[in-house]
Order: sequence, then structure tokens, then C-alpha cells
Amino acid sequence: MRIGFDLSITQLNQAGTSVYAQNVYDALAALIGDGTLPDLTLLPLSANLQRQMSGRKTLRRRLTTLYTDLWWMHLDLPFQAVRQKIDLLHMPANSIPLLRPCPAVVFIHDTTIIDTPQHFPFWHRNYAQLFTPLAACHAAHILTNSEQSKRDIVRCFGVSPNKITVTYLAANEAYRVLAPDTIAAVTQRHQLNTTDGFILTVGALEPRKNLIRLINAYAKCRANGITVPLVHVGPNGWHFADIQAEAMRLGIAEQVRFLGRLPIDEVAALYNAASAFVYPSLYEGFGLPPLEAMACGAPVITSNTSSLPEVVGEAAIQIDPLDVDALASAIHTVMTQPILAQTLREYGPRRASQFSWRRCAQETAQVYALQANSLI
Repeated sequence: MRIGFDLSITQLNQAGTSVYAQNVYDALAALIGDGTLPDLTLLPLSANLQRQMSGRKTLRRRLTTLYTDLWWMHLDLPFQAVRQKIDLLHMPANSIPLLRPCPAVVFIHDTTIIDTPQHFPFWHRNYAQLFTPLAACHAAHILTNSEQSKRDIVRCFGVSPNKITVTYLAANEAYRVLAPDTIAAVTQRHQLNTTDGFILTVGALEPRKNLIRLINAYAKCRANGITVPLVHVGPNGWHFADIQAEAMRLGIAEQVRFLGRLPIDEVAALYNAASAFVYPSLYEGFGLPPLEAMACGAPVITSNTSSLPEVVGEAAIQIDPLDVDALASAIHTVMTQPILAQTLREYGPRRASQFSWRRCAQETAQVYALQANSLI
């Protein structure tokens, strides 16, 4: 069976959709390479484009978005599928071509852009509101990353639960407990004092990540004697100026550091070095950063909503993301109770080890096989 896997998203950003696409593709290729999946041929389909997530939105970037979302998705990709005699398309980012020469399996990561469109830029929300429902209805099968996302897809699009398979994501192998000298090299590069520690959060600067409430909770912690900095790693998203302005309004702008996007090895080192990792997201389809942090042995505080309890289990402190006082209390507790922090450091890697890209790929291949049987 010839599987056409759309890798164009991996050329455009490093968000969760891109992480999923690249890692599951690599894991499938490894399974094929070691003979586990002898009946599959995996063929990458790519638009051969490059776009930066952060930075100024130039005309070139906007035209690249239009090309990828419209011309590539709905015309060029189907043409490549015909030319390469694809039997099944794997579309990893919430949409499928309108013109399909063969069945398509789509991975729908979550429904947040449908449920809260006001948190997203104009083009993204309108494109998703049109094409994600079409993908859900017309795909041969839907993959998603959590039971929570599965329930949301059923609710939003009215599809049968039997049409949806959950394949959990995993942390990249780079996210693991590291040697002290490796950690020290990165913290020194970013002028972070590992003796006193720091509070870390990772993700795009956008409303859904709930960073304004986190900054307010951090301000409360400072008023109660927590003096370590709050460090953010990740690209600028949308409305990020509001987040930076809130730190200035509270008089803590110098204590809140925005490091921007960093290489994966540096992010792993910062996870290892953090006194606490805090991720109070309002909604996640899966939530890779808490899993990555746990894999690195960081004490994790995260939301008790959406898919996050599925991911962290009992290995993290869960709080109501709308409750600033509860968030501040959890941070203060982890920062002032070393025995609790050490317990979380020990639980995290064990929990993270229960997720793997190989397992995700194996479960994905089972869905391919079901589709192959339906074509006979």
C-alpha cells in the first residue's frame, strides 16, 4: 500500500502540528525500514516551502500562506498523489484536499479554533471553520491525539466515534534527564542562575496559553517571597504585546524573561534546570510541553482541563487555569517544598515513558490497514 504523507507543515512552523507530522513520519519510516511494516511504502509529499512562525508578517509570508493553504492543498498535492500512484493520503494538519484521487486519513489535533475563534488570526480561523468540518465529514478516517479531542470532534462535527482513532503523541528523544555539565552550558549562555532556580513556561505567546494569568500569579508569588525569574521560551504568536504589557503594568518586566524560540537541545536543558514548569493553558488537544518537561524531570504544574489530565496523570499538580490564586499557590508550594518538588521530578520521567512515537506509528499503521481492507 502506497501512503502519501503530507510533510508541508514541517516546512512552515515548529508548532504541535509540525512536531506530530515529522515524528510520526520518522517513526513510520523506521518501522518500514526494520521490516515491521513490509506491506507499506511511505512517500513524502512536500510543497518545498519555508516560512518563519515569528517575526513581521511580510507580503511574502502572506502569499506563502495562501499558496500552501489553497494551491498546494487543493490542487498541487492531489496532482502529486496521482503522479506517485498514492493509495491513501495521510493529512497531518486538520484539513484534506477538496479534490482527492484516493481516500484520505486526517489528523485533527483539536477543536479550539472552532470553539474559540476569537483567539486566532483572521485567515487561520476562517480557513479552519470552512475546511476542518469538511475534513471531518469527508475523510475516510480521523486520527486525533486524546480522548478529549475525540469527544470534541464528535460534538463539533457530528461524526461517529467509530470513525475516530486516538493515537497519543510523545516527547522527542532529546527531552530526557541530562548531565549537569550539559545543563550548565545552556543556563550560563542565557545567564540563568541555577543555584536560585527559575520558573519556566514554554509555548507560543498567544491568548490560549493563558500567560496573562500566569504573569499575575507570578506577581503574587513575588509578593510572597519568591524572587526567581519567570522564563518564557517560544515564538511570538498573536496578541503577544498584551502579555509583555501586563508584565510592565505589574512592575515585574525585568523579572519576566522572553527568550524566544530556541533549539531543541537548549529547551531540553532548560526543562532540566527549571525549579518548576508551569503550563496553565486554557485548552489543549494534547499538550506536548508538559510531557516534554516531565521527560526531563521538571516539576510540572498544569491545567485540570481539556486533555492535560490525560497527559500528566498523577505526575503533575493540576489547577483551574482561570483561578490566579490557585495557580500562585501551586507555584509557591512547589518552590518552597523541596520534597514535593523532588517527588514530581521522579514521577515525571516514568509518566513520560508511557508515551512513544513508535507506538503512535504502530497504531497509525493499523488505521492504514483498515482502510486497505475497505478498498479490497
